[in-house]
Amino acid sequence: MFFLAMGVAVGAEKDANGETPEAFVKRWVESFNYNNGTKMLAFYDRAEDLEVLVSLGKRFRGYREWSEILRADVAMLRFSGLKAQSLAVRTLGDTALASFEHPFEVREKKSGKGLFQAHIRITMTLRKIEGLWSIVLEHSSPILGIEFRKPLD
Repeated sequence: MFFLAMGVAVGAEKDANGETPEAFVKRWVESFNYNNGTKMLAFYDRAEDLEVLVSLGKRFRGYREWSEILRADVAMLRFSGLKAQSLAVRTLGDTALASFEHPFEVREKKSGKGLFQAHIRITMTLRKIEGLWSIVLEHSSPILGIEFRKPLD
């Protein structure tokens, strides 16, 4: 009752489809296992102020730029074994902050050669846009004490 009196609806963390931020993040992680750029990009805000900062120190700004980069990666690389470990989410009205460890493998699509196994931390800012959760900021970084990129094969 206290939350209703404060003007915050109970269950506000769910979007128009009834999805929580936790479920949204888990679906985003799973989408990378399909190696389908269209499925992956469906989770991102289509605005030009979208920001993606990857663990290699590169920054991509705007949906257009990020979609070109992600589609190019998917054309050349195969991602597998993606997981969201130690997922923590804090919901603040129509915004949610998520962080988790993200291990995965990357292979060349053409040859199948294993390039590396990555283990990074991802922090995301989600926002309800037109009633549905969307990623508006994604940041990944190495984790102290864990090898960031371990060679495969």
